[in-house]
Order: sequence, then C-alpha cells, then structure tokens
Amino acid sequence: MLRYLHTADEDNHMATTSSALQEGIWLKRNVHSHSTESDGKLTVAELLALYAHEGYDFISITDHDVYATYTHPTLLCIPGVEVSGFFADKPIHINLLQSGRKSLFEEGHRFTVKDEGETRSVIERCQEEYLIVLNHSAWSLLNFEDIASVEGLSGIEVSNYSTEALNGVEGSVHLWESGLRQGKRWLAFGGDDNHNGFPSAAFWPFGNAERDSFGSWIMANAADRSQPALMEALSGGHFYTTEGPEIYSFAVIDGSVHVHCSPVSRIIIKGERRNFVRRLGEGITELVAPLNGESRYVRLECTDGQGRTAYSNPIWLAD
Repeated sequence: MLRYLHTADEDNHMATTSSALQEGIWLKRNVHSHSTESDGKLTVAELLALYAHEGYDFISITDHDVYATYTHPTLLCIPGVEVSGFFADKPIHINLLQSGRKSLFEEGHRFTVKDEGETRSVIERCQEEYLIVLNHSAWSLLNFEDIASVEGLSGIEVSNYSTEALNGVEGSVHLWESGLRQGKRWLAFGGDDNHNGFPSAAFWPFGNAERDSFGSWIMANAADRSQPALMEALSGGHFYTTEGPEIYSFAVIDGSVHVHCSPVSRIIIKGERRNFVRRLGEGITELVAPLNGESRYVRLECTDGQGRTAYSNPIWLAD
C-alpha cells in the first residue's frame, strides 16, 4: 500500500498522514488517448478492447475538442476531452477529466477556443466539475513564465509517452517543478497520448504497430471501483504516474525520508533546492535517509535500468 506521509507526531512518534493512501484498491488508468472520433486510428470499440486486454482498470478517451461518453463491460470509462487553446500565443492542449457527477457539456459538444482569454474562460468554468491537466508542455514549447499567472490547473502532464517515445521531446517535469517551487500545488499526471497510427510492425521500433500505447499510466488508490471514488483519489493526489517502476511507500517520518519501491537503479528525493537525497545502484528497492536541507515539499522519482521513471505527487511538509 502506498502511503504519502509527512512529519511525525512528537509525542508518540507515529507518522501523521498527508494526502495519505490508506485502505483501498489499486487501479491502473490511461488518461490521455485518441480514437477515430478525432485523429486516432482505432475506433472507440477497438481502443477500449485494447486497454481492457492489457489489464487496465479505467480509461479516459480524450479526443480533440469533442466531448463524448462511453461504456465498456470491464473498463471504467471516465469522460474526458482534450481542448485546444493558447497560452502566450502558443498552441496548447488541456485535458478536462470529469470529476463531478454531472457534465457541463452535451454529448458531442465541440470546442472552438480562439485565444488565451477563451482558454482561461474554459478553465474557470470547468474547475468545479473537472480535473484540468496541461498536456505535453515541452512539446508545446511552453516556459513556466507562459503559465505562471494561470489559475485553476489541477496538474501537469509530466510523462507523455507519445511525444517522448516518438519525438524525443522531454522537459515537462522541469516546468512542473518550476511551478512547485513557486507554490503551485500541481499534481503529476501521465498518459500515453496514443494515436495508434503506425502502418506496420517494421515501421515501429518496438515491433508492434500499436506501441504508442502502454508506456505511461497512473496508478490510483481508491476506496472502491467507482467513478466518484476514483476521481476523489485523483483529486486528492492519491496516485502516482509511472512508465514502469512501482512505488509501494513514500513517507517522511521524524525528519527522515522512507521509500520502498520495485527494483530500480536510482531513487531520488527532490525539493526546492538541488538534489535532496539520492541512492544509486542495481536492483535497489528502498531508501531511508535524513532530509538534506530545507524545502516546503519533497517528491520522489524512481528510475529503472531502462530509463523508465515513476513520479510521486509532492508531500507538502507544512500541511
């Protein structure tokens, strides 16, 4: 069970919980995908069958600028849409993931956002009923200054399998951390952003034409397998984003950090300064060490020998 903890109680030395993941179930989710309803190459039915076959528990099909809802016998389908907009005159994409019980949009609603003002209006309108995630900020060529004044974002997509694996565009983690250092309580999201558009296995270096899928996902800890429970877990930060490694526990107790994870080659704790705490090795699964320096928050990255990373959400130490 993954537990995000922070400072210990001085009297009984029992850790108090901060955005804790307590008793619940683990659910695997892709929150960024595309079908033939926009620019994907698989139909909705094919896409749902693909992720169900791979053992996913839930999915959000986030086709460009069109809102739609779907159902599946085994997959929990959370309504979503990828809205095209603008920040600092740069084209951007934001995911709206329905967190409330009602939608603000009718089935098939199409978005036409013309400028930054309209982009901000969409965010302001949707804050109560949706999680709002800024997608692939590095691919969109955004700097932190471009979004520093934007209010209402739930999080940043720190891992986007499509833009990273296909185009080699990385750097969204830096923008996310720039925001954290400025006190932005953004959550760390990840997703495939899959379009499944490769014509043959020979064209795709992984030997499978579908393999812009299954490269980045969210592991959420929810009270049960329902949309309200799942979205409550996501809204509260009770999840981590991963490209492969698993995080079992992450805690700060009596001024020391405690980590337990699947075998990796690097465990690193980051905060407002430079490298906070790290451990390097082969097949390492834990780290226990005193925090080094002062920071309002700490966060965890676990990276395996293939360069795949799991990202925790931050623990805010003053909470």
